[in-house]
Amino acid sequence: MESLPASLELDFQPQLTGVFSSPARQNPTAPMVEAAFRHHGIYARYITCEVPPAALGDAVRGARAMGWMGFNCSIPHKTAVIQHLDRLASQPASLAPSTASSTATAC
Repeated sequence: MESLPASLELDFQPQLTGVFSSPARQNPTAPMVEAAFRHHGIYARYITCEVPPAALGDAVRGARAMGWMGFNCSIPHKTAVIQHLDRLASQPASLAPSTASSTATAC
């Protein structure tokens, strides 16, 4: 049987990304990011994760194990996450450290 062209193949596994924060419940990022994904035709999900400080290392290892394309960290993890990462995404000097979230890449 002939396989479908890549553009017609079924794919039920979106790329994953998200935010680790505590408290996470009122973080408004997910709806905005998912709207941008849809607008640009990116098949991905942005997941808001409640991660207490003591579980941050586990969350980073879990994201890596599940193949996340990356994640953001909000309060209280903005600087604590650095010790768990492979690398940091570059950030223009004009951005103040008080931005809503810091982009971290561990995957």
